[in-house]
Amino acid sequence: MVHHNQEAVDRVLRFSTHCTMSKGKYANQPIRLMPWQLDHISKLFGTYNDDGSRLYRTAFLGLPRGQGKSTYAAVLATYMLFADAENCPEIVIASSSIKQSACIYDEVERMVLADPKLKARCKPVPSLKSIRLHRPVKKGELVRTMGSLRAITCQGVAAKQVHGLDLSGCFVDEVHLIDNKDYLDALRYSCSKNRKHSVLMWLTTAGQSKVSPCWSIWNWSKQVAGQDRRADPPKHDLRSQ
Repeated sequence: MVHHNQEAVDRVLRFSTHCTMSKGKYANQPIRLMPWQLDHISKLFGTYNDDGSRLYRTAFLGLPRGQGKSTYAAVLATYMLFADAENCPEIVIASSSIKQSACIYDEVERMVLADPKLKARCKPVPSLKSIRLHRPVKKGELVRTMGSLRAITCQGVAAKQVHGLDLSGCFVDEVHLIDNKDYLDALRYSCSKNRKHSVLMWLTTAGQSKVSPCWSIWNWSKQVAGQDRRADPPKHDLRSQ
């Protein structure tokens, strides 16, 4: 049986008030979530199994440009780093290049630096595109890393470093640009079933190839949306053959 947990939804919404816009005419103003974002949060973060785990652990978000996709993903990634009740959260923002991953990562970093309470709980490392979460410490105490958020890429040696991760959150931006199937499978497997609240989110604005991993994920998402929850996740390594 599943149930709706409004308290969990409200927790995300309260946290979002700590996040501010960083660009354009709304720069430095608090985030105001749009109706579709509120509905998405209600379903993704508010639907629970009786054992206390989230029902939805994977989400596919396809939107035209200019609809707030990157900012929305940044809000969720920041929430999952600081307030999602996961011990030692490990969040990655992945894409076809570090430049593309930085679209969301940089937004997260700006949100964190703009809020004194969040800033006091972490240490951004811009050169590594990484934010290290730590617990509050007294003067003279050793700072211990209690979680992290970082941007990664599917290019070169970095693509092999996703194997063996134990992720509580993964945001794959512009998935239609990624054709490294082993990389995408590794990310999916790295969202550990040992974590009750891990979320894997595929994000895209476009895509035309019907033999791409993105197309497989899209078709699988439609099956799940049609209530066929027994549908197996796409096996990208077989899809290409």
